[in-house]
Amino acid sequence: MGAIDANPAWRCQACGAERPAGGQQEPSTADRYCAVCGTPEYDDDALDRLQGQQHQDTKRLYGNRLVSPTPEVVAFMAGWDVAGKGAADQNLVPFDLWVNRAHAHMLVRCSILTTEQGRAILDGLAEIERQYHLGRFVVQPALEDVHTNIETYLSGNLGINAALSLHTARSRNDQVVTDMRLWMRERVLNLARLCLGCMDALTTVARQHLNSVMAGYTHHQHATLSTFGHHLGAYAEALRRVVQRLNFWYETFNYSPLGCVTGFSTTFPIDRQLSAELLGCYGPEPNSLDPIASRWEPEAELAQILAVLLAHLSSMAQTLILLSTPEFGVLKPHPRFCSGSSIMPQKVNPDALEVIKAKAAEVTSRLGALLSLGQANLTGYNRDHQWSKYLIMEACLEALPAVSIMTRIVRHSCRPLAINPWLDRPVGIDTARLHAMARSGFTGVTEFMEQLVARTGVEFRRLKRVMEHAVALSLQQGESDYVTHAAMNQALREDGLDVTIEAETVRRLQEPAAILEAKQVMGGPGPEAMETQLAQLDDFVVSQRQMWQERGEKLQACYDRCRQIGL
Repeated sequence: MGAIDANPAWRCQACGAERPAGGQQEPSTADRYCAVCGTPEYDDDALDRLQGQQHQDTKRLYGNRLVSPTPEVVAFMAGWDVAGKGAADQNLVPFDLWVNRAHAHMLVRCSILTTEQGRAILDGLAEIERQYHLGRFVVQPALEDVHTNIETYLSGNLGINAALSLHTARSRNDQVVTDMRLWMRERVLNLARLCLGCMDALTTVARQHLNSVMAGYTHHQHATLSTFGHHLGAYAEALRRVVQRLNFWYETFNYSPLGCVTGFSTTFPIDRQLSAELLGCYGPEPNSLDPIASRWEPEAELAQILAVLLAHLSSMAQTLILLSTPEFGVLKPHPRFCSGSSIMPQKVNPDALEVIKAKAAEVTSRLGALLSLGQANLTGYNRDHQWSKYLIMEACLEALPAVSIMTRIVRHSCRPLAINPWLDRPVGIDTARLHAMARSGFTGVTEFMEQLVARTGVEFRRLKRVMEHAVALSLQQGESDYVTHAAMNQALREDGLDVTIEAETVRRLQEPAAILEAKQVMGGPGPEAMETQLAQLDDFVVSQRQMWQERGEKLQACYDRCRQIGL
């Protein structure tokens, strides 16, 4: 299940999920990857070594000389062309078992079921869990949902008559809402770990680019001086807010709907506090109607977080795509995250990045559908709420692998350009090319103007007008990158300013290195300012990892208690 698992086989180092990679199949170790986030069992350096020893692949329409996507990347790029999504309720089996255990314990404690009945039910649930981990318990469509499948298996296949009383003091309404709360809580844990891992990658690589000057862009045109590290730091800040939103989701929705029944409670004297504790929740939902009528809301909140996250990842993706074009010539992407062409031999297409943009659009559409589901309903349960399950599951299915892919691209494609020894090709950011581009298109003229304001005392607005004139004069003189000394002095004279500037000063104040050194304001791209920002981000990652680790451990303890306590 993830942090909560009775029979862990392999723990994903990226999201924490504990399950065989890729589902029930058992491919070779190098081909195994997490079924939740798509992260491979081997790290990318190990995969490089393995791929460097492989021969030409003849199974695809393109070989592996120029591109070499591994199975999880192929699956990510292929979408649902040749893969199925599976039954939604199969995902809920472990969570429904947990809910059933908690409910059975509570019913016995409240003397609604006998101890013997409770033991029989718990033994049956343990057998279903065993069958599930062996891949033998699969939900049957004829039984409609996971709840009926498990209850029928208990009473029919296992002959446990007590199972006919398990549904006392609950409805499928509160049961599925509780199942989904637990499922979403698990995905929030997975997603928090993935986002913190991506933040760590961004800050680590950003430190390698503190002096990698580049032009900042507004309107797709050169604006003022920045660094590649500054851009990576901006992406990390965006992910920090995503993690904060995940904290809000967890604190808001980690309450148990179990026992709300149809939404209007029950006459049985149940103990909802006990079942909430066994489920690892902070307590029961305080109003029995609210979580049933608002079934779509936790899903929409999580989808909103995913939509914002994917929007940021899509901007990162488009930026990297542009930097990888021959026209920019800045990014040499790792071939693992690219694909070839069925006809054009030279193609190295940044498909993984393009797919991230598609997934951003898809997740946003799921959010819109969830918000629509919650509109204008008669207060209570409505069957259309059932579709909230599919929408949020599909949103997570699309979003979590995108975070993993982007993290790996940052770690292995955004480092300074170097020859990958195993693939024998350059991979990374060409900082020399970035620097050359930063010296073009009058990129340094704004900072030059700022320095002149500080040095001369001329009003900003007046000097801006002068500088615009100087740019125009420089262009007339055939210079398209820097304001010339002659143009600057002519513009000053024609505006009636008795200011003289040396030629060396005019040139030096437009140099990227000098500008970067002067940009030490908090939040800016200057190296010292960036070190401060990155240190704060590092502290955030460390503290949040500890917090989410503690949450996962507490949930595991609650899960273990629910499985192991006697009656």
